[in-house]
Amino acid sequence: MKIPASALAIMVPLLAMATLSPQSAFAVSLPTRQCADQPMDLAIPMLSAVPELSKLETMRMQQETGFTPIQPTAYPADVTAPFAPKSCAFVGVAAVAVSPDLIPQPPQPPLAMTDRPDVFGSIALPVSHTPLDAKWRVASNARLSHLGPWSSLIRSSSQINRTEQLQAVNQWVNARVRFTDDRRSNRSADRWSGASETLRRSRGDCEDYAIAKMKLLEVIGISRADMYLVITKDLVRRADHALLVVKVDQRFMVLDNGTDQMLDAQEVSDYRPIFSYGANGAWIHGYAEKPVRLASAF
Repeated sequence: MKIPASALAIMVPLLAMATLSPQSAFAVSLPTRQCADQPMDLAIPMLSAVPELSKLETMRMQQETGFTPIQPTAYPADVTAPFAPKSCAFVGVAAVAVSPDLIPQPPQPPLAMTDRPDVFGSIALPVSHTPLDAKWRVASNARLSHLGPWSSLIRSSSQINRTEQLQAVNQWVNARVRFTDDRRSNRSADRWSGASETLRRSRGDCEDYAIAKMKLLEVIGISRADMYLVITKDLVRRADHALLVVKVDQRFMVLDNGTDQMLDAQEVSDYRPIFSYGANGAWIHGYAEKPVRLASAF
């Protein structure tokens, strides 16, 4: 999966939406480092900088190795060290920038379910065109027959509930399809295959897995309006990725070729969504930023 450079041309005009209100701001998801991330020599107490494995990465390690990794414990350090704030501003003669993550926040209520794929902490904005529209149309419009190596899966899935259907399809496709990068196997540009082609060849890359799962679930009886192909940036592996998200009981469930276990999208922090595609259109993703509080000194 490779996001074309032309995709950035669609995102850039949205950068004009810098401020929605005095208490909030909106940032479009761009795969670039921002200047506000540069470190500043502020001597303040900080927590141990030991990285913590995400829930998705822990599941991947369990599936691949059979072992459960031990999560590191963050503890207060008794020393001062350079700190990299997420944002900075100056008031009066002098000011101290305070990271929003260090300010206690009240518990956030669960997000209200909408017809938008607001997944992984993002806000989905409808768009009329993306650089991947043609690939999406071809793959999503390709029909999948009830007859094929997947026939027994379809029959058995008619007797179980929706969550179990998602689990069965996710595991079946992950086991049957072998990951193959289009650019390496075909020496050509990234290609989105129809579900029937992917399942009969038993190979494909990440969006082929997601599309195959979507079409199988559609045949089983799940509404197309409840399913989304989400194009993301994998923050752990630093690569483009695609996966299927399905709306179930006021939650978005993630079907990923990287793990046989389904996850609630609210529990996943490894991905930064770029585009999403579904029966009702296409979306680009952005984020509502936390307000920054400043402690001024005169």
